[in-house]
Amino acid sequence: MKPMADGPTRWDLHSLYPGEIEVTLSKELKELEVALTCLSDRFQTSSADFDLINEDQLLFLSQSVRQIEKADSFYYCLSAETPGHPILTSLQSRVSSLKVRIRTLLSDLGHRLASMSDDQFEQLIHQPAIRPFISEISALRETRNSPYRVLEDFAAELAVDGLKAWEDLYIQLRNKLEVTVHDEANQKNR
Repeated sequence: MKPMADGPTRWDLHSLYPGEIEVTLSKELKELEVALTCLSDRFQTSSADFDLINEDQLLFLSQSVRQIEKADSFYYCLSAETPGHPILTSLQSRVSSLKVRIRTLLSDLGHRLASMSDDQFEQLIHQPAIRPFISEISALRETRNSPYRVLEDFAAELAVDGLKAWEDLYIQLRNKLEVTVHDEANQKNR
């Protein structure tokens, strides 16, 4: 049997954001916010659905989702290890805002895919650069064509606030949680 560690197990958060974490994370989130704003503006001003959907936008959206998930994981781990860390409040706000923006862009992309004719959509998915994304864009198009899409849109709007409320409640409860550890030498609350 292996001896127990002297201290609590910790995540290696520097593997997610090397260097000075706050600076690296803040810079990455700022770049993501600017890029999402540019893509959102492009979606707003473009009237040609077919021309808008290309490999660069799909790749960017895919990478953005991964970056937001990484920042969200970092937030979760940091809040579990250091509940009073000074960047938690602003980080939670920024990550939540980015999640909403990505959901909005994906919803808009779904609307654009659904408004394409079947011929246009077939042309789109036969482009070599689009092939890696066929399953995702087909799913987005199907979702938008669903008879329940109005209810799905409504649920998605409610989910943003509801999910945040449940997340806040969970964090509050988790931060108040104490575990009593009994060992032969003494009793400790952690």
